[in-house]
Formats: sequence, C-alpha cells, structure tokens
Amino acid sequence: MYPLKYAIKPIYKRTGRSDPLGYKEEAIYTYEPSKCYLVMVIKKYQPNDEIKVEYEVCFPEFDEETIEVRYSFYEDPCNTTVVNNIFNTYEEAKIEAKKMNEELKNSYYWKHYFEEGYL
Repeated sequence: MYPLKYAIKPIYKRTGRSDPLGYKEEAIYTYEPSKCYLVMVIKKYQPNDEIKVEYEVCFPEFDEETIEVRYSFYEDPCNTTVVNNIFNTYEEAKIEAKKMNEELKNSYYWKHYFEEGYL
C-alpha cells in the first residue's frame, strides 16, 4: 500500500473555447487540498548542482474516500499526477492551497479566462 499524504489538486473548468480540432479548452479554476497516495518521489539533478524534488501522486477521482491506483499493461501507475509539494496534514495543504488560489486569482491568466466573460 502507498503512503497516504495530502497535496494540492488543480480543479479545471472549461473556458468555452475550442481548439482547431474541436476539443474544449480547460484552464485551472481553483486549487483544493486533497488526500492522495504517494506513488513515487522523483529527484531531478539541475545543472547548478541543485536537486529538484517532485512527487508522483494519485488523487481520488470521484469522491474523497476512494483512491484507486490503476496500472498500465507494463504495471506502471497510469492515473497519477506530478506535484511539487506534499503535506502530512490536511491543514498544511489547506494553507498552501489558499496561498495558491490568491496568486491564481490575481494573475493575468485568471482575469483572461474567468473575469472577462470567456466562459
């Protein structure tokens, strides 16, 4: 069984736009704290001798109680997401999600997609 942690899950919303193939464009609408399974820790060595750590996690898909890691034919997890931070408690994740949402709502990105009537 994978360790149970908490991470920030991006929530996407359709923007009302379509690409040339007709696929609906989605943009991050908000971030919410969520429990998750920690599947893998990824260390990336940078040219400046720093190590960037990322975490591959599996979020619940339909409700907050059920987390199911699905595997590909090659037995690799296939419904995972890479995040920059993980937390041991829900409260820590909630504080970080609040900061990220404040930054998002003050960004040009947010204003462009969600305040100027593109939806």
